[in-house]
Amino acid sequence: MCSAQLGRHRQTPFLSSEEPTLGDVPSEIIGLDNIQNSPNIAAHLPTFAFPTSRGRIPTLTSTGFTAVQAFGPYSDFSHNKSGFVTLTKIFGGHTTKYGFNVSGLRKHENSLGGFNEGRFSALSSAPTRPTGTSSTNQLWANFLLGVNQVFTQNQFDLTADLHSSSVEAYAQDEWRFRSNITLYYGVRYSRFGQPWDGNGRMTSFNPFAFSRAPGQMFQVFGNGNRVPGTGNPLNGIVMNAQNVVSGGTASPFGKSVAPTRNNFAPRVGIAWDPFKKGTTSVRAGYGIYYDQLSFSFEETGLVATNPPFQQQIVINGTTLDNPLGGTTAVNNGVQDVAGIDPNFKTPYVQSWSVDVQHQFGQKTFMTVGYYGSRGVHLTGLVDLNLLPPGYQ
Repeated sequence: MCSAQLGRHRQTPFLSSEEPTLGDVPSEIIGLDNIQNSPNIAAHLPTFAFPTSRGRIPTLTSTGFTAVQAFGPYSDFSHNKSGFVTLTKIFGGHTTKYGFNVSGLRKHENSLGGFNEGRFSALSSAPTRPTGTSSTNQLWANFLLGVNQVFTQNQFDLTADLHSSSVEAYAQDEWRFRSNITLYYGVRYSRFGQPWDGNGRMTSFNPFAFSRAPGQMFQVFGNGNRVPGTGNPLNGIVMNAQNVVSGGTASPFGKSVAPTRNNFAPRVGIAWDPFKKGTTSVRAGYGIYYDQLSFSFEETGLVATNPPFQQQIVINGTTLDNPLGGTTAVNNGVQDVAGIDPNFKTPYVQSWSVDVQHQFGQKTFMTVGYYGSRGVHLTGLVDLNLLPPGYQ
């Protein structure tokens, strides 16, 4: 397996399983890192816990030497396809504008953590280590003999295939109310759809779906580990409608795990020439601006971190040629879960200003103003398990 260090990877125009995508720079495995070029390793893949899908050799890691590992295949691309219509109409002292926009978004990325190809880690201990043998020497011996390994494998090369759509529209009017006063007013409507996963693996922890009924909550030892055989591991986990697993709760939002809001953003303003000379202008305005969020949290938290779709097996004291021959480790630690507030509100910014501008002569003008803004419902991460300050 040491020969796998000779492997390389190269960039390709696009993955064969995907359509050509602008902005994507995927890769494929070449050289001995490609499992097809290492038949002696490929012969052992049927003995792995889960089928491998990356097409690359297992990773070998240990203390004291550089890991034998490959990168890829990897694909990260996004689509933003939209269509819009705008219209301007002038009548009397009014200049009106209208617009409508609809867009479809897609964010696709694989390799979200874990080792679907399998990972071996040599240990420095041995049942009968000779007297005087250092742990480093023993580790190297274990690696060369392929014994006393820890084998770790994830079931999937997790891929986030997030989709969303949004609809926006606006209407505004610029009204010459007087020869020296112009009023501006309008409203913008925004509906930013919550993303959903094309692979049906998006889940969210919802505290309101958490049950305190007997048998649902874990019992926990003093060291923080779960008592085996107690509790529902999916208690409070809300699942997208495509793939609801027993023990979890179907999302009330269908394919998404959070609500989509209708957002109305007013805008008002005024421009006033108090002396009607065209040299002084007083302006004021106020507006609300809604923000469409990125898919980063859904990708790294709700797809890559949350249970139950990604399964991992850890086997101790095994060998390179028979990874399932050791002792399966049971993880009774409390798992971190992520979730979106079911009462989620679209974040927005309020902006306001007032300024006075005056022209002095032909070449000089001065502006004095006040400009302010305030963020509302801004996003952030909150650890629900943290105790409040001063708690005893």
